[in-house]
Amino acid sequence: MFNFNWTRIPWGAISVVFLLGLILRVMAMDTQSVRCDTNATRWQPVRYAPCLEIDEQIYIALTEQLQAGKGYTLQGHPILREPWLIPEQYDRPLFFHPPGGIVFFWLVHRIVGNAGYALAQVLSFAIFFWSALLLGWVVLQPSNRIAVLTLAVLAAFTPIMAHVTGRFWLDGPLLAFSTAAVAVFLLGLKCRSTLQVCLAAALLGYASLIKLEAFLVIPGAAALAWAVTPRGQRRSLLASGLLFVGIAGLIQLPWEIWQWRVVGSAFPTWAGKPVEQLVRTNYYVYYLTVVRSPWVYVELLPRVIWTLVPSLVLLAMQWSNRELRKRGAALVFWIVLIVGIHVALGAMGYSKVLRYVILVTPATVVLFALVVGGAVQVVREGGWLPGGRVVTSALLLLAVAGLALEVIQGLETSLADNRMMGLIRPLPVLHEIFH
Repeated sequence: MFNFNWTRIPWGAISVVFLLGLILRVMAMDTQSVRCDTNATRWQPVRYAPCLEIDEQIYIALTEQLQAGKGYTLQGHPILREPWLIPEQYDRPLFFHPPGGIVFFWLVHRIVGNAGYALAQVLSFAIFFWSALLLGWVVLQPSNRIAVLTLAVLAAFTPIMAHVTGRFWLDGPLLAFSTAAVAVFLLGLKCRSTLQVCLAAALLGYASLIKLEAFLVIPGAAALAWAVTPRGQRRSLLASGLLFVGIAGLIQLPWEIWQWRVVGSAFPTWAGKPVEQLVRTNYYVYYLTVVRSPWVYVELLPRVIWTLVPSLVLLAMQWSNRELRKRGAALVFWIVLIVGIHVALGAMGYSKVLRYVILVTPATVVLFALVVGGAVQVVREGGWLPGGRVVTSALLLLAVAGLALEVIQGLETSLADNRMMGLIRPLPVLHEIFH
């Protein structure tokens, strides 16, 4: 049986970090766009409607369609008369994303009213935060307080999460439930609980009904499960993994059948890919699909996730630590796979937006906590990383700098970028370093 050492968790400090992150999420929803002359914010979406980004307006329209009993389609909604909306892309009997995220918005909106759209993103942050803590607690065993607290700080402020939970997008709920699925799955393996594995599968299935991309966490979860499972228990790992994937797939299956019956294909090629007319007539879409290189993910990720480079360096310096190496390599595999898939999609003509790689977030925050915790443990035991005291001190200072910059980036994204655009900007004070 897997036993947690709850006394090693700094609950007071973690609670303070969570509350700070929660307040920041509320504040991000309360910022006013510089492009609109209104004193309303996303907490008053009806008055703020002209200031909302296009996807936000579409998701609100879909929620209104469900409330009115008109189905999961934009057909019959006034939004189709907007000049910026291309009928070829949106005037269809079924919307191209699965309905899970819109149902989530509808449910919260039904409970609290118009503030429900913003509250849904705040709830998504809370689910992600505690799921990341659970995921880290399983992966970091044995852990230390520094590692757990570092994980909490990153989970509260990491920038891509801060970006997507500042808008009425599907990516916030996607991140929340995908992270919860992997965390509960690994916990189920550790506790040898079939019930927990089934719960994890249900969470993953629901996440896939928000966006199909939820299934991209499966290879990373499998690699991590292999890394944390003792050799003697790996025989049961395959059965648990098949149960995890199988149940999630069965939950997703009705949506694919529904699509096949309504639009003639379970996996329509046009879904999510900007049509040619939209690319021609909308410079923003043209920029994201044509001007931006598919390699923009590789370029921007370490300039926004500031702990990524320190994580890789510290992992390399602790490569002789077999347990840390296995878990770290699994997390790096998770990150590389998701980035690589989106580089390929970008090359195929899909938009290149950093929030599309949101599912690297659980891996990046846990990886940094893992390698920092490992380095701190080496020092506590009276040793040094390769290179001695000077190198160890320099690397720990690099890690602290990366953590500070990532927190600042998260604040900048939440309170400044959110007022001006739908993209994440790397910290402007460091722009010249890369140019």
